[in-house]
Parts: sequence; structure tokens; C-alpha cells
Amino acid sequence: MNILIKRDVCVGCGMCAGICPEVFIMDIGGKSCVMELSESEVELCEEKIRECADICPVGAIVI
Repeated sequence: MNILIKRDVCVGCGMCAGICPEVFIMDIGGKSCVMELSESEVELCEEKIRECADICPVGAIVI
């Protein structure tokens, strides 16, 4: 699973980091970033990652 944050679209609401802190973190500029994880680590969080993409208010998370 490839996860992309459209940083020019991200408004830094932090919902993704709140729902799935294992994958998403907020950078110093207040934008979401994807942590570097192995494919197996990502698979463990797949449901939460999809939830984050679905609820992102600006559609900045692309799977």
C-alpha cells in the first residue's frame, strides 16, 4: 500500500495523526507526514489508514 500526503492540500487538522499515530505524524510546519514503515507494519494499520483517507476534510491523503 502506497500512502501519499498532498502537502499543498493538507491543512494540518491532525485528524490522521489522532486516528493512526502509528503511520501519520505532524511535521514542524504543522502538515501531516507518513512515517517510514515496513509493508507488514502498514498492513497492520490498513483499516485505520483507509479511515484517515476517507475522513480527511480536504482529501490530502491518497492511497
